[in-house]
Amino acid sequence: LRKVLHAVEEFKEGNLHVRVPLTESDSDLALLGKTFNSMADRILTNIEDLKNVDTLRRELIANVSHDLRNPLAIINGY
Repeated sequence: LRKVLHAVEEFKEGNLHVRVPLTESDSDLALLGKTFNSMADRILTNIEDLKNVDTLRRELIANVSHDLRNPLAIINGY
């Protein structure tokens, strides 16, 4: 239980790579550790997905603004 609490505390403090050391038992604490590790992995995956989506959003905005800037500059030139 102390190992689980320690991992949860570290995760709360920002260490997103901390995991609960797993044992081969079928106890409730082992299940809690597996569940925590699964949750932490999913959170990291979601963070990476959000970063990728944000990168794509930035690229889209840059491309659209560039594509609109050229015709507007030509129109202004006339």
